[in-house]
Amino acid sequence: MSSSLIPKDNHSYNSVDYWDKRYSSVGQGCDGETREYDWLVGWTDIRHIVEKCVPKSAQILMLGCGNSLLSEQMFIDGYHNIHNIDYSAPVIKQMSTHCQYCSRMKWSVMDCLDMKFEDNSFDVVLEKATIDALLTKETNPWHVSQESRDLLTQIMSEMSRVLKLEGQFISISFYGSHFRYPLYKSCSDALKCESRFSMKAIDELGTSFHYYCYSLVKSADKTIELEAKVYEPPKMISGLNSSESIQTIDQSLDTTEVEEHNNYLFNINL
Repeated sequence: MSSSLIPKDNHSYNSVDYWDKRYSSVGQGCDGETREYDWLVGWTDIRHIVEKCVPKSAQILMLGCGNSLLSEQMFIDGYHNIHNIDYSAPVIKQMSTHCQYCSRMKWSVMDCLDMKFEDNSFDVVLEKATIDALLTKETNPWHVSQESRDLLTQIMSEMSRVLKLEGQFISISFYGSHFRYPLYKSCSDALKCESRFSMKAIDELGTSFHYYCYSLVKSADKTIELEAKVYEPPKMISGLNSSESIQTIDQSLDTTEVEEHNNYLFNINL
């Protein structure tokens, strides 16, 4: 990615003006930037997850499609009912004519906070890094502001409205489950009972660097929901310097358990 397209601060990633400028620059071939760019992961990384739970006949909404090749590659693999939306007009214009496959899909300039679809229109809503971009104002993932919670609640409300009952919301994110799952759960719980989501699965993607795929279902049946693990942010011990804090933490460890786990390699059945 050209350095001229990288914003001065992360806040720009939730601005339509930034994306319009970026996509217009890309469309003109400026800055040596290619016309397509996939954030986080590509189709080959999530194909095994999607194909397991989404039939080829599903009506799919691609939320914040950008200039990703995800829709095109899914279409080639048999998903022919994809409607792509993005609030940036330049990228919709570019990608709708990008190739023969893209020209056979639907494309609309639309804000995910105010979608112009009828209720119960889709079987699946899929987003990849769109919600991450909209939450870039946050500086502490442990303590998300009420403003961002309200924003995500509104997005989830709109997604629930356009999804059919038992429809799926698939979210690909940079953030691990200890951050994102409680956030999704609290925002879902703020919706009307019939509009809420249940977390069905969380998959970890990548090798040296990890991303996460969250699979949620529009359902009030909580028996299908994964049990949420509650994590607390790390706590600083006041009045101690760094070396004293480390020594205090070391003294609190169960050394017997540590010694037993030092021999874990011997316990692996090859």
